[in-house]
Amino acid sequence: MRNDLRYTPTSCFQTFPFPERWRESPELGSVAQAYYEFRAELMAQSQEGLTKLYNRFHSPEFQHDSQILRLHELHGAMDRAVLLAYGWSDISTACEYVPTMKTAVTPLITAVGTTVAAGPIAYVTRFSLAFSHLTSSEQGR
Repeated sequence: MRNDLRYTPTSCFQTFPFPERWRESPELGSVAQAYYEFRAELMAQSQEGLTKLYNRFHSPEFQHDSQILRLHELHGAMDRAVLLAYGWSDISTACEYVPTMKTAVTPLITAVGTTVAAGPIAYVTRFSLAFSHLTSSEQGR
């Protein structure tokens, strides 16, 4: 047997720092359900899978498409609900089209896609890392 680190859905979620009482949160459930249903309807209408849909979601070519705009709105609502569940009301969820780097068989190429501004990402990453260290030390890991 190999001794490589493996993550399964069960082991990943055992230590995931979910917000308190997230299962009882009606807002988390309702925004997630609205997003899921709209996305499923959009995929059925356009006869495309997740990859093609999210390629459109991140492409500036579709930034004025009413269905993609609605998907962005629902995604933002879901982001805000999750942040509020953690008590983070001061983090922006605004997304914008900015140059991003993608790997390819050839050298790195520049592509344009949507992303959350670097400040909020760095804040959440630092907080999540600190929270993870805190909970793991409390659990004696």
